[in-house]
Amino acid sequence: MPSLAKNLSRSLANSLAKAMDGSGVGIPILKFDGPTFSFTNASPRYLSYGGFTDEFAGGVPAIYTNPNNKKFLLVEEAETAEQTYSQQLDNGAWTKTYVTVTADNIADPAGDTTAEKINETADNAGHIINCSAVSADGSSEYLVSCYYKAGNRFKGRLSLPAGPFVGNPKIDFNLNTGEVYANADVNDYGIVDAGNGWYKLWLTATSDAAVAFGPYMRILDDDGNATYLGDVSKYLYMWQPMVCKSGADKSTIETVASGVTKAKDQPWWTAIGSQIVTKLNDGFRIILIPQWKSTYAGTIYAFTIRTDASNYCALQYYTSGDTFRVRVNTGGGASTAVTSGVVAFSAYSVITIDLYPKTGKMVVSGCDSGNGTFTGTPFDDSIISTHLFYVGMVASASYWNGLVSEPETV
Repeated sequence: MPSLAKNLSRSLANSLAKAMDGSGVGIPILKFDGPTFSFTNASPRYLSYGGFTDEFAGGVPAIYTNPNNKKFLLVEEAETAEQTYSQQLDNGAWTKTYVTVTADNIADPAGDTTAEKINETADNAGHIINCSAVSADGSSEYLVSCYYKAGNRFKGRLSLPAGPFVGNPKIDFNLNTGEVYANADVNDYGIVDAGNGWYKLWLTATSDAAVAFGPYMRILDDDGNATYLGDVSKYLYMWQPMVCKSGADKSTIETVASGVTKAKDQPWWTAIGSQIVTKLNDGFRIILIPQWKSTYAGTIYAFTIRTDASNYCALQYYTSGDTFRVRVNTGGGASTAVTSGVVAFSAYSVITIDLYPKTGKMVVSGCDSGNGTFTGTPFDDSIISTHLFYVGMVASASYWNGLVSEPETV
């Protein structure tokens, strides 16, 4: 539903600011920058949130610190950025229709000088940059995104062509007010404050035909008209368009002559010390900030404790099909002990989960529905220092997409 993320810049900033304010919570007992923390991801990416854009090289964790000095880790499934030449809109792969491109004109959201200036021509027409470098499969949901900054033009449209998609997916936006003011035929959309006047615009839509496509980035005049008499002195800025298969906003990946695949994030702790193990068994808290809507298909594990490197999960927060549930498992690979029923939440909600392994209890709050205390059999296999504690992943094909906090004592 489009209403989930209309004010994404505000909702994500607010979520990060209020999550883990320290009330009733102890110090972090497992740290993202600690010596026992490991992280695997070989692909670089950009992420914008709450007025900032960060660039992360391959193999470096995407760690964010909120105003209360609480740290969050971005954990995402694998994704492939299929759109080519994402930072070269002057390249011949992009069709320029009644516009001109000045390459590497100003600082981009990450602080490098790779953003393009897009001027109108003096023609009574639509002023557009587009391409057809991606092959739709006729059934999947696709994400398209692009960064924009106002020049002396401040309105624009991000869209997908009608041929390979249901309807004509599009959003119209105002860069002076930082809002999307019109949309059509989209599954979801959002606008993210990327800092220094930049905004990331994104939408998702479902393909219904196997046809080549790409994003359409159009300048609108001050009245919001898509076709108008252009002025060669009028312009705005664009940077880093991306297309990938996804039902929600994701971090952005730079491409050149071909698409680029980002590996799944796999964070975990190893060789956990005895003092930390005691605190984990006594009780700890994790905050989850999901990037996506509550009907995301598949089985996605937000966090899990394992009693060793091969046994099944001890604690999970997961979805089966299209309904979200929580469960508490016994240790040693035993089956589910308790299931809560349907849990619903919106994108960028702040979900608090307190875990008590010694008593087999889980307390969930911050969801739209499904909050409560859930009890099961206490763990029959305690967490010990040679065992593994995973956040955001498990031995499965599906992964959590969103922000996960450092575990803290409760």
